[in-house]
Amino acid sequence: LNPGPLEWQSDMLTTIPVRRSDWFHKLKLIILWFFFSYYTYFHFSDGFGKEIINRFDSDLKSDGLFYTDTNGRETLERKRDFRPTWKVKLAEPIAGNYYPITTKIAIKDTKMQIEFAVLTDRSQGGSSLKDGQMELMVRTLYFKCV
Repeated sequence: LNPGPLEWQSDMLTTIPVRRSDWFHKLKLIILWFFFSYYTYFHFSDGFGKEIINRFDSDLKSDGLFYTDTNGRETLERKRDFRPTWKVKLAEPIAGNYYPITTKIAIKDTKMQIEFAVLTDRSQGGSSLKDGQMELMVRTLYFKCV
């Protein structure tokens, strides 16, 4: 993490530019207690595809369960490496556990009675590949390989 200088700060808003590499920049916004992250720049010239994710780690014990929305109407419980109607054998364990996220993804720790949710401003793919962790696919770029 290579945070730049504080770009702007007031009682309600703080902006922090972050540069992770030559090809990746993002802008973190903190408005009161809410945290927003905007990805501002992607440039690739190496000829390889990239999948950019935003991963959120916590100490919550989610027991392989996470929750996704269905167009903001209801929340569905998802279980990693599981399908309710058949015994699943995933050839692609990461892609096989990704689901469409239109507004929200969440994990819960039932013993501590804590829920951690991420609200999105656009549709993305998302998953919880490890307990206490959520990730959202920010962007997927593919290049024609000759």
